[in-house]
Amino acid sequence: MSSCSNTKYLTDNQSLLVKSKILCDAKDIPMEELESILKQKENQKSLFFFRFYTSIYNTFSQGKGNKFKKWMITHVGNEPILYDENLTDKSQDQLSQYMKNKGYFEAKVDKRVETNNKKTKLIFSITSNSSYHLNEIQYNCTDTEILSLVQKHLKNSTLIKGGNFDVQNLENERQRITKSLNRNGYYYFENHDITYEADSLVGNNQINLVVTINPPIIENDSSKAIFKHKKYKVRKTFVILDYDYKEVLKNRAAFLASLDTTALIQENTYLLCKGKPYVNPQVVINCDYIKNKEYYDANDVERTKLALAQNILFRQISVEFSNVPMEDSTADGMLDCFIEITPSTKQSYSFNLEGTNTGGDWGAQAKATYENKNLLHGAEIFNMKARYSFEQNSWLKTETTSKDFSSRVYGFDFSIISPKFLFPFVSNISSRRYGLRTFIKVGYSYQKIPSSYESPFRYLSFGYIYKSNKFLTQYFTPFEINGIQYINQTESFKTYINLHKVSKNYEDYYISSTNYTLIWQNKNAEKLSNFHFLKFMLEATGNTLYAYSKVTNREKVNGNYQMFNTTFAQYVKSDIDYRYNFVQAKEVSTVCRLFVGCAFPYGNNNYVPYLKQYFAGGSNSMRAWTSLGPGTYKDTNTSVINKSDIKLEANLEQRFPIFSFLNGAVFSDIGNIWSFNKINGINGTQFNSTFYKDLAVAVGIGLRPNFSFFVFRIDLAVKMRNPALDPSKRWLWTQRSFDKEQDMNLTIGIGYPF
Repeated sequence: MSSCSNTKYLTDNQSLLVKSKILCDAKDIPMEELESILKQKENQKSLFFFRFYTSIYNTFSQGKGNKFKKWMITHVGNEPILYDENLTDKSQDQLSQYMKNKGYFEAKVDKRVETNNKKTKLIFSITSNSSYHLNEIQYNCTDTEILSLVQKHLKNSTLIKGGNFDVQNLENERQRITKSLNRNGYYYFENHDITYEADSLVGNNQINLVVTINPPIIENDSSKAIFKHKKYKVRKTFVILDYDYKEVLKNRAAFLASLDTTALIQENTYLLCKGKPYVNPQVVINCDYIKNKEYYDANDVERTKLALAQNILFRQISVEFSNVPMEDSTADGMLDCFIEITPSTKQSYSFNLEGTNTGGDWGAQAKATYENKNLLHGAEIFNMKARYSFEQNSWLKTETTSKDFSSRVYGFDFSIISPKFLFPFVSNISSRRYGLRTFIKVGYSYQKIPSSYESPFRYLSFGYIYKSNKFLTQYFTPFEINGIQYINQTESFKTYINLHKVSKNYEDYYISSTNYTLIWQNKNAEKLSNFHFLKFMLEATGNTLYAYSKVTNREKVNGNYQMFNTTFAQYVKSDIDYRYNFVQAKEVSTVCRLFVGCAFPYGNNNYVPYLKQYFAGGSNSMRAWTSLGPGTYKDTNTSVINKSDIKLEANLEQRFPIFSFLNGAVFSDIGNIWSFNKINGINGTQFNSTFYKDLAVAVGIGLRPNFSFFVFRIDLAVKMRNPALDPSKRWLWTQRSFDKEQDMNLTIGIGYPF
């Protein structure tokens, strides 16, 4: 199946479009916008840089058809894109129009078509010439109240004197003015009520622009009536808790009549439902920012939708308004608001089995989950998990430990998320004002490694979730405590960790911390577009306990203060995880990622607890290594020094479809971990000014079967630069030969690595 098969079955007057390219001399024009205009684009390349899917289509389109051929054509193949002169002319016209819309009225778009051996290359060359700029900008409106409101917010205008004339900016200004008026009572004001008049005869490539806000006009065959834009107030709000879209489509009036419960839950706000309300009405009140007896505000509507959507007890939410007939046509209008809520299933149960791979150690985990979305009838989300896992610990194997899976863990996790802002002396009004939710989490796990040790782990956390808009979520945890113990340590294990000088990693400790996490992403689920993801975390531990110990003059034990006869940790930790997804097509994207993290110990101890240190390697980080670093430290089968204080990693991954449910990827990883101080006196583990010489580099390929409800991932990576080797042997092929056992690593995971 070679690339020539893509033209083999073409007629003499047909040619395969193999390249479409745009050349533009205007630096301010986004190339991706120009490319989106083209009516024809060549078939996508993949797998060894030829048109694999097109070859599949051509191959299985020949001869007598059958079910298998039809399946291959439908689910795997891509129909070849043939050069079409008419579509090329349309692309040329639309490119020309786009340049005019961007203010380049004298732009020229030339096309060049090169056809050879039934393969066509299409090249558009755009000569922009001079662009036109805005000179005078004037706003006109016969309604002085509206004009005053528009002029009040001109600092936010997208139209700037001296800026390029851009039709998109005109549309953005329309939307800005409309939103501003919608937030100030003008419920029926729409974008089309704003028109523009542009005068390009000023000279010197300048344009005088007049923005006119037109009054409503009603025309018929014999007359035309001009009205004034009316402001509207909200008269009453009706909350429908059992909204059923299917019943409403049949007969809305009959459905509303079937709601047998009507209750006044606050002034001019009524609750409608069938029978007894399934949730405390205060939950809806706390999410309702729409103000009765005040002017309509579109911003309040969006805040209400966002607040209600955070309650997973509500499956669907809509906010509609109905015009109230008025006898006095000159008075302010009145609206009735309907908050329509469709409930979701109250309780759910799940059980799942999954494979695990921690630093190259294989295992499995069984997890049972119970969730109640309305525990105390106040939309509280209660979650309970029970889990059991087993995993091999290759570096802990001894002569007396021959089992493949030597580590076993069982545990329980409980969490509750309340829509209220729970804090002493703070009422629900504060919860409504700030939109905060409260969470409490508690958990326990017990790890047992035969012939080594047993480790109970406990945690408790209390904090808040604040989702200010659909892109930004913040978590603040003022109180979190973790406690871990290492009990029943065998003599052979003690000897082992003392020999490797890592006994401090297996000391009992408590972590009392305060942390803050910010997550921002701007992915648009409704269209294919590039998007960013940013996660920032800051954690400080032990400060309160240390201050209390100082003030009360508590005695130190072995140089450290203790809580419950156990040393508590004191450190500050922060990391940033940034990702950029460049989306080329459906299921085709390039993902760039940068991770920077640092944990610095101070005060009560001089090391960061092993549980909180950074790790590099495995299926989600530096995939060519089961365990990398710190620094130039050599990874061996008995390595126990595999975590540290500082992490720096960058990743680049190209994702693409292969066929049907199977996707593929090619990737590159670069990074390492380091310590602030030498670990056990070992050179190369410490972070310094020459850290870049310790960076590891890997490349690889992967398969990603997508089963809709989860993505199974298989990645094969190769160590291109291994900092653990002698400096003269670190680069593959240029400084050393390929060794399959040492340079290649296969990882398996669930979901995408980032």
